[in-house]
Amino acid sequence: MTDSVMIELLVLGLLLAVNARLFFMNRGQQDGVVLLSPVALLICVLGYFAWDITLLNGCIFLLALFVFLENLHGVWRFCNKLYVDYFSPLLWLVSMVNILLILGLGALVVIFRPVPDAPDVQVVERVVPLSGSVHSGLTPQSSLFDAVDVMLVQMKPESDNAPWTERGSRVANSLEVDKVVPTLPLVLWVTDGRTSASRVRPVAARLASLGYEVVVADF
Repeated sequence: MTDSVMIELLVLGLLLAVNARLFFMNRGQQDGVVLLSPVALLICVLGYFAWDITLLNGCIFLLALFVFLENLHGVWRFCNKLYVDYFSPLLWLVSMVNILLILGLGALVVIFRPVPDAPDVQVVERVVPLSGSVHSGLTPQSSLFDAVDVMLVQMKPESDNAPWTERGSRVANSLEVDKVVPTLPLVLWVTDGRTSASRVRPVAARLASLGYEVVVADF
């Protein structure tokens, strides 16, 4: 699992503990577990700076924010060293709904996690480090001292014997140099902050094995 997936599961685990505390907290105890709600919210915010915002972790953030606001009175009660008297029926109902949402989001995080294990497919792969930027232009790394700003990974079926050239300039053979060979269907894949080219390689390799030329870029 990737770091972002582990963080999302950690946040959901903290939220689960906050909502499930109603089942094991007794009257006359200090409600220290409620302090996990602001911790979960803080981890969510820090995670966005590291991996960007997606639909899934955006839903987790909204749930963490709701749980924090819902338990704000409990945080105030703990800071003032007050003890648990009772939990209201409304809090019980909301906590049960939250637990179902947490379990559902946890299942989605696991199901849609990036898969790092590469499948057993017959593909040819080439890695091209590039220097520069989108605005100034990207060029292949010319020396070891050039900064690598973009890592480009190209994949194609092993059965495609054409050389790695610019698209549209492949030729059938040395006897037909004026004949342009139709290129493979192109798939451009730009990774987001949650993953990298190495982690999406299983899906990219599978696409390449089906007859596509796949180009994955890490910016």
